Amino acid sequence: MSGVVSGCGRMETMSRVKFSSAHGSTLVEYALLVLLVIIPLLFGIIEFSILFSAQSTIANAAREGARYGITDPGNAPAIEARVREKAVSLDGARLEVASSLQGAFVRVDVAYNAHLVTGAIIEMFGGSSTIRLHSSSMMQIE
Repeated sequence: MSGVVSGCGRMETMSRVKFSSAHGSTLVEYALLVLLVIIPLLFGIIEFSILFSAQSTIANAAREGARYGITDPGNAPAIEARVREKAVSLDGARLEVASSLQGAFVRVDVAYNAHLVTGAIIEMFGGSSTIRLHSSSMMQIE
């Protein structure tokens, strides 16, 4: 009888091992699934934050350029220098500045080609790795 009891004990142990390894693989599959959702979400948040910061910077730089322009309306190089001074956190090579007089108004346009953190992945699917951000500001000459 003791041989039968010990045999049943081995069967119970084997079934427990099978159950726990199946349970462990389910947990690994679930963790991979969660990572597939969380990682793109995390990169999306980072990407949005960087683009929001760049857009805010060029909007402030355009406004500051227009404010400077109303004090010296015909001096386009000084207006551009003021914009670049205010957008120092951005790559100056990708920053485009244009100013113009429109009657009694000074208009300053600022454009910036922002590179995406996920640009390489987007290019694999045929997309562009940059986004063009644009802001303009117009103020009346006093």
